[in-house]
Amino acid sequence: MRLFAAVVPSAPAVRELRSAMVSLPKLDITWTDPADWHLTLVFFGDVPEDRRPALSATLADVAARTGPVRIHLSGGGHFDSRVLWAAVGGGIEGLHSLSQAIRKGATTANVDFDSRPFRPHLTLAFARRRHEHGTNDSPADIRPLADALTNFDSTPWNTDKLLLMSTRPGHSPSYTIEESWNLT
Repeated sequence: MRLFAAVVPSAPAVRELRSAMVSLPKLDITWTDPADWHLTLVFFGDVPEDRRPALSATLADVAARTGPVRIHLSGGGHFDSRVLWAAVGGGIEGLHSLSQAIRKGATTANVDFDSRPFRPHLTLAFARRRHEHGTNDSPADIRPLADALTNFDSTPWNTDKLLLMSTRPGHSPSYTIEESWNLT
């Protein structure tokens, strides 16, 4: 089972972002389901069943030692010209500390994880390649959408739960909450 640790945006932040997205330019892209919106803290990938209890214990321990982090969604950005995301503002240092604590605990629990640097963001859309007449056309350029979100700021919220989520490719929503712990 492919697993990751995450926090989710508040309901008001989701409503505000959805409202801001209504006025975005229309492009041929794949939008993520708002029910799937989350901020990935650490991606573990396929975790063997025998390592799952150790991972759960690690996340419970991290959550018990970590208080809520006050953050908000702020502006937009993109990876290359193909992935559109909402940026995160506020207690970024707290999110980085939470991600680092989870990584340290996962290492101790002998659970592998993606070692790429943590970049807090909420993925909104993917540009897809268009297949016309047997050719691969370039995907839509999502940079104008990121520019259109420049002045967006959601209401701040406290991240009060640490979630262990799994991926369900081909389903909508694509992610399932497997376990959750209060950040105290």
